[in-house]
Amino acid sequence: MKFYEINLQSVPKIMFACRVSVDHYKNQFHRIENFLEIVINMGGDIHIDHADGSREIYQEGMVTPVLQGSDCKMYAEAGTRQSHITVGVSASYRYTLHDTENMDYLSVLNRVKNENAILLPHLFALNDYFHDCITMIDHIICNNAVTDYKCSAMAIADWFFFVSQLTDIVLREIQKKQKGISPYSFRYADLARQYILDHYACQLSVGEVAEHIGISEGYLQLIFHQHFNMSVTEYINYHKIQLAKQYIHGKGLSLKEISFQLGIEDPSYMSRLFKKIEGISYRQYCKTKIVTDIS
Repeated sequence: MKFYEINLQSVPKIMFACRVSVDHYKNQFHRIENFLEIVINMGGDIHIDHADGSREIYQEGMVTPVLQGSDCKMYAEAGTRQSHITVGVSASYRYTLHDTENMDYLSVLNRVKNENAILLPHLFALNDYFHDCITMIDHIICNNAVTDYKCSAMAIADWFFFVSQLTDIVLREIQKKQKGISPYSFRYADLARQYILDHYACQLSVGEVAEHIGISEGYLQLIFHQHFNMSVTEYINYHKIQLAKQYIHGKGLSLKEISFQLGIEDPSYMSRLFKKIEGISYRQYCKTKIVTDIS
């Protein structure tokens, strides 16, 4: 599966949203700037001839974007009735083409979460997602047709919801390509990760995390390491130490006080943990911090 990673640099403005059904479909794109269209083919194959001589066939039930800079001709065979539903927006953005065969799932997921990247499938058969995606574009069409600022805002909101669903579809497809990893296991691993991020500042055990998300401790350990390349305990301790460093800089707390704040009863264990993760002792780190502040 090929897909595009889109990084929006401006808020999209809807240019059009409609259903199209014609007997002689023909269209041409020649490097339009700040243009992004998402099309679902509802009937009748579309041939795509690219400027570099390559050709593709856009079949019924598929979704694909038409991106800025595209230089191609799109047409249906003579005598073929062609139907599609489409939404086009104007926006400034950057994009990269990827292939799920050679993709690091976690790196893509991190960019989606941390950089608000959007993932759009290229010539992808929607199958079970088809009717839901059609309904989403219909919502955009309805709101975009009303000349009211509230409906315009709702249309944009509907567009973001639509592309978030397409992003989720791409992430699921990437997961399927991950060898030895269940396509559903990341949900549990991510729930565990989020629970840790919400509770690592207090006493927290692997058993508590596993119980919260409703799976066994052994299974949690397995899938967490598969997805994040570290154990649950390592992940908890890493974030504890990052928070400890914030306490040193912001509050000037002692090692004993920091240990208490982080739910670690033994300050000497806290000291060993700090050195293991940071590579220097707590005392050395404090001295470095003082020197940095003076300079």
